[in-house]
Amino acid sequence: MAPYFRLLRPKQWIKGFVVFAAILFTDPLNNPEGWRLSLLAFLIFGLVGSATYIVNDTLDAPQDRLHPKKKFRPIASGEVKVPIALGLAVLLIVAAFGLLTLLPMLATIIIVLYIAIQAAYNLVLKSQPIADVFCLSSGFVLRAAIGAAAMNVEVSSWLLYCTFSLALMLGFGKRRGERILMGDNASSTRTSLGAYNLRFLDTAVVVCAAASLLGYGVYCIESQTAMDHPLLKFTYLWVAFAVFRFLFLTFTENDGAEPENLFLKDIPMITAVVLFGLTALFAMVSPRVVDYGVTVRPIWQGAK
Repeated sequence: MAPYFRLLRPKQWIKGFVVFAAILFTDPLNNPEGWRLSLLAFLIFGLVGSATYIVNDTLDAPQDRLHPKKKFRPIASGEVKVPIALGLAVLLIVAAFGLLTLLPMLATIIIVLYIAIQAAYNLVLKSQPIADVFCLSSGFVLRAAIGAAAMNVEVSSWLLYCTFSLALMLGFGKRRGERILMGDNASSTRTSLGAYNLRFLDTAVVVCAAASLLGYGVYCIESQTAMDHPLLKFTYLWVAFAVFRFLFLTFTENDGAEPENLFLKDIPMITAVVLFGLTALFAMVSPRVVDYGVTVRPIWQGAK
């Protein structure tokens, strides 16, 4: 069963944790139903994601056999036959849509949109530079959106912006790592990969990192959520650390080709993510008005 388990790309399910952003930044301790629905949305996206990866691996098998790492994937290596793999993908999709009946209709629309984008990616856009990364990054945004849709709450523009910026950073970092790994043979495994050069990819990674830090920084200060929960600003520390850790590993260790591994194996990155979650949780459940023992009055009246 090991090849079939690897075929599902379980490591990619880590992307699904973005689903829980909506519940984390709303009412994380007093909403057990919200957690149940978020967990259900996480499972649904995991099933659909695995199905799309199976289709992607089937279409990419000839190119994957030329790749030093991807040639060991179950379909490319011949461990799993294509008809069986596609049958499994159909079962995953059927199971996902069965579970979608337990969520609001908007969740189904989001999943259909995700499948449509993945189809466009596999058929056309994967060969188009920039468009390929935008397609991959949209998956993170839709994961964040379905987390809000599952609870039937409004999708925050801040959440979508920050998620998309971070996803673009990871996406361009992934392409950079692949470009270095394949060298002059980049076009043999992916047409768009040969169109990129390192100068552009370095710039894109840094620009997206800056956009992520700026966007989340403003959110921590100016959003209504931040105003209601003043301690939320301290989560910025862990976001900034994680972003710079990614930049460090990407530019010094060339570890950006598989960013999901950074969140599974890199101890500093894992620590930053855990501390971010704990800090955000504490900030959201802390009193809305924090008494620091100081009463602030207009300056012309004095203060004590």
